Amino acid sequence: MTSPLTLSPKMLHYYNVCSHPSRSSAQGVAVRVRSLGKSKRFVVVVQDDDIIVGLSGFYAVYYKPSNQPQLILRRRSKTDDNELLAQARQAANDKARELGWIV
Repeated sequence: MTSPLTLSPKMLHYYNVCSHPSRSSAQGVAVRVRSLGKSKRFVVVVQDDDIIVGLSGFYAVYYKPSNQPQLILRRRSKTDDNELLAQARQAANDKARELGWIV
C-alpha cells in the first residue's frame, strides 16, 4: 500500500540536508502520521531541534528556543489556508508535548 502523502521537493531536500552526518546528530529521524479531522494526514518528523510537519506539498518547520515557552515557526511553504496552518501547528505542538519540550 502506498501512502497518499507526497512531500514537496523542498521538504525532501531539507530532510537530506538535515540527515547528512556532518550537519546533524546521530539521533535519526522519527516519522509519525497524524490524523486531524477526516481528511488531513500530516507527517511529523523530528530532526535535531526541529519538528517538521508535512502534508501533500505543504511543510512547516518549528523549533523551541530555550528562552521561550512555545514553539516558533522557522519556515513554511506558502499557503493562504489558515485551517491548514492551525492544524499543522497543533500537530507540531502535540509532538512537542510528547517529547517534553512544552507542557
